[in-house]
Amino acid sequence: MGRWWPASAIVFGLLGAAVVAPSEPAVRPLTVAIGPRQEPFQRVFNPFRNDSRWPSQTALYEPLLIYNPISASYTPWLATSFAWEDGNTRLRFALREGVQWSDGKPFGAADVAFTFRLMRDHPSLDAHRVWDFLSEVVTPAERVVDFIFRGRYTPGIYPIGRHAIVPRHIWSEIADPVTFANPDPVATGPFVEVRSFGPELYELARNPRYWRAGHPLAPALRVPLLTSNAAIQAALERAEVDWASVFIPDVERAYVARDPRHREYWYPDAGQHVMLYLNTRREPYDDSRVRKALSLAIDRPRIVKQAIGGYTTPADVTGLPTGQQRWKDAQALSSEDWTRFDPVRAAALLDAAGCRLGPNGLRTLPGGAVWRVEIGVVKGWSDWEQAATILVENFAAVGVKAEVDRQDFRQWLERLERGRFEASIGIALRGPTPYQFYRALMSPALARPIGQPTSANYHRYASPAADELLRQMEAVSDVPQLLQLSGQLQRLFVAEAPALPLHTNPAWGVFNTTHYQGFPTARHPYAVPNPTVPESLPVLIEARPRP
Repeated sequence: MGRWWPASAIVFGLLGAAVVAPSEPAVRPLTVAIGPRQEPFQRVFNPFRNDSRWPSQTALYEPLLIYNPISASYTPWLATSFAWEDGNTRLRFALREGVQWSDGKPFGAADVAFTFRLMRDHPSLDAHRVWDFLSEVVTPAERVVDFIFRGRYTPGIYPIGRHAIVPRHIWSEIADPVTFANPDPVATGPFVEVRSFGPELYELARNPRYWRAGHPLAPALRVPLLTSNAAIQAALERAEVDWASVFIPDVERAYVARDPRHREYWYPDAGQHVMLYLNTRREPYDDSRVRKALSLAIDRPRIVKQAIGGYTTPADVTGLPTGQQRWKDAQALSSEDWTRFDPVRAAALLDAAGCRLGPNGLRTLPGGAVWRVEIGVVKGWSDWEQAATILVENFAAVGVKAEVDRQDFRQWLERLERGRFEASIGIALRGPTPYQFYRALMSPALARPIGQPTSANYHRYASPAADELLRQMEAVSDVPQLLQLSGQLQRLFVAEAPALPLHTNPAWGVFNTTHYQGFPTARHPYAVPNPTVPESLPVLIEARPRP
């Protein structure tokens, strides 16, 4: 019997001791800003939909496990333990006793099996393509569920363990789970009852049946609509928001120093990879020389300093973050370096690819048309907007005419997922090992045709060689073997440059502790401080009103 992580890295048990919740009338809701959004809120709490309201996949529908990238450990949640069996082809979870759905019905293995079978029967719900590697989900006992794989697939614990679980007795009656809005959710999470809902503000009341006694410690969760990083910062400063995912330039001076008693932040290296995606189904981005040339034209140190405030480091050619240093392959790092700022080499590569300078100083495509590119970013995400402005200047220096295309969040996501873009800043999945990152960027299984949605491989790049290495990596749990295969994947990534890594985002976590305390810190890194990701669920349990 093997394990994806050694037993010493797995955290069993719950976080801290139970604390009696304060009386509700005297306590305001825990107020959370999830990042700039422009569109009015729609009452959608379907955890399978990418337009669902936060926290559908966090504090409504809970996962079996929570992975903490800071400690590289799993915390059991709806499950209490897991084990690999049958030569890493069967993953068994033991489920927690005493968990109820918010309508009082018991939670059990049948709910877990139903959730995953629902994705099998409705493939558009299967955002992470778990049925590419699953064969069946069975329930040998009321609180035991087995995931049976088509072959050995040890990375499967990550998408399975973190997936939101829905109640069979509710969802089995839903005629179309794909379009179902689920306006009045029944769930196991700490906040479930929709107390009020409007286009600019909604509140969720505490679940009185929550399985962890005395928790959550807040009486309700309040989520306001804020349209820019500046608006979120202003709300934090006025103590109208307690917890936010937001980038604040020079956060120590601009935010903390003005009220150090109540203003805190934590930006750990636990965020996703920030990429410049080039649509490889379009000319000239189907040419690796062009992709590498544009990468050489990018001044990453300037982006990190000016757009990201120096809170991270420029990406190297492997794309892996500093937090995964142990995985980085020395040969890959030394083979070639198209992440180093070198406009002269960039221009030479563009010439070699047939994208030559015209008499007007602008480069043309191989067919002769003037090359113009729009770089998509989310409107109001000031760090990305600044980064895109720098990219425009960098590309102009080598003769490529570029413009920033600021889009509402929904528009940006729709274009990215359906491949209807030329260039766009976006994120790539970061998992427990480099497998998740490289699969998201190179796997043919995720390279959907333009127009078909995908949750990864937005740039539509398919590498058969990477696919073979990924399959080998899926079959092993031995760390030395994983390191060897990861090194080969890195060397392939360097050779092909399928997408251009810019930097790794910190996990943006900013707090105002005037009304609530108990947020994660570097001294107490019990969870990811960015509220937008499922790994932040423990914060919603532990945040407590100030006495």
